[in-house]
Amino acid sequence: MIIPDHSPPRIPVPLFTMSQLATQLQQALQLQRQGRLADAERLYRQVLKQKPDHPDALHLLGVLIADAGHPDKALPLLKRATEVSPRQSAFFYNYANALRRSGALTEAVAAYEKAIAIQEKSAPAWYGLAHAREQMHELDAARAAVEKALAIKPDMVLAEILAARIDLRDGDAESARSRLEALCARDLPVDLRCQASVELGRVLDRLQRYDEAYAAFDQGQRAQMEQLGRNQGDPYSQLIQKTVEWVRTPAFAQRSEASAASGRSPIFFVGFPRSGTTMTEQILAAHPQVRTSDEQPGIHRAIMALPPAARQQYPAVLNALTPPQLEGLRQVYWRTMDAGPNDTLYVDKLPLNLIHLPMIQCLFPGTKVIVALRDPRDVCLSCFMQSFGINQAMAHFLQLESTVTFYQQVMSLFLEMEDRLQVPVLRVRYEDTVDDLESSARRLLEFLDLPWDDQVLQFHEVAKTRYVSTPSYEGVIQPVYRTSIGRWRNYADQFAAHQARLAPYLAAFGYGADGGPTPDGAAV
Repeated sequence: MIIPDHSPPRIPVPLFTMSQLATQLQQALQLQRQGRLADAERLYRQVLKQKPDHPDALHLLGVLIADAGHPDKALPLLKRATEVSPRQSAFFYNYANALRRSGALTEAVAAYEKAIAIQEKSAPAWYGLAHAREQMHELDAARAAVEKALAIKPDMVLAEILAARIDLRDGDAESARSRLEALCARDLPVDLRCQASVELGRVLDRLQRYDEAYAAFDQGQRAQMEQLGRNQGDPYSQLIQKTVEWVRTPAFAQRSEASAASGRSPIFFVGFPRSGTTMTEQILAAHPQVRTSDEQPGIHRAIMALPPAARQQYPAVLNALTPPQLEGLRQVYWRTMDAGPNDTLYVDKLPLNLIHLPMIQCLFPGTKVIVALRDPRDVCLSCFMQSFGINQAMAHFLQLESTVTFYQQVMSLFLEMEDRLQVPVLRVRYEDTVDDLESSARRLLEFLDLPWDDQVLQFHEVAKTRYVSTPSYEGVIQPVYRTSIGRWRNYADQFAAHQARLAPYLAAFGYGADGGPTPDGAAV
């Protein structure tokens, strides 16, 4: 999962200095604006084949690739555009956006500052600088930059939302509430109305005005539902059902041994979103012998590398994969991941890889798996309270009811698979870590055959120096705290209709009827 991208629209400013290429570039830009990205990319690459350093083609293709979800792959193109045309503020701005989205925050700040040096009254560049500074937890610098953006463009909604977030982080919840209520009273586009309403819900929750907070969350998420329109099917739920059916067959139990993975094998850290995965990841990342992934799509890319006919049969097709095919998929996986040196233990943390545990087992036989758990009610509430970037998975979190349904589907699949998997599995509960950080950390390191290191107890200090892409980036720079445990009780009336549906998972994961962990719930 990722933090919603609050950047304003990109500012491609075509120069079109070469008349013989102008038509092609204009056609490509029009296709890009229409969402026909593959056609636009083809035309941009045709231009670059004729003129490898054409600044507009480099810039616009980089923007296209970054907006398609691959900012790391866009960086060489955008960087080269700034080198070829070093006086284009827009080039540095979009380069900075891609750097920030890739986690290179220090470099992003420098690029935003370059864009501002070229065009001082660029509100988007000041906003981008503020966003990067806030993600770096430099709140004074973030506030100064966002105030610059608002001075240039007073009606810039994203800047007002960011200013409210900074207010809240600074402890001024009333100022944040005032800003956001004024925004929500305006006639905003749907996406901005959603962001403002969900942010207002977070502020009202902090002020303990829970009924108003729930109403704000509900209003924001319903705005997203309006934007999405009618549901055109639910690929995630369909995949989960296919996997459940396959897991129950003799073919799953009797599948042939996969070929041994050549070379390095990662550790996989999975769970339902908002189950404390980011905190536990940061604990592990503080160990000097560990490198973590911060949610990279290696397994997804491996699945997409299957031939189209095989993808239609996934996951049952896993039984038919040959050793060379598996090795090819492993190579796709490793090309996707920034795994670092071979002498470090690599932890691939992506919560919903949980539904791909059969694939993980085939690619990396014997690999160890950590599964994050948390009180199901707190998990579902926390998912509903987020303004995620919407994709097929996150669309389930737009209503509390659909969130609970998705939780049932995902965690029922895990319970079906757990005893049938041929890999070591460790359950790690959020509440146990909060109650006794050292014991939980020692248990984790023992499972991973790692020596003890005191740095893991100071994970929040280490996290301040690292980029964290998830919505938990604010929380993981603090020592462990208990305020998120039992938060669902503040919304007990809204949960009344869902308690019975979640009861089997409370029992299965060791939570008592009152929501507290039972002593045996932490068993491996």
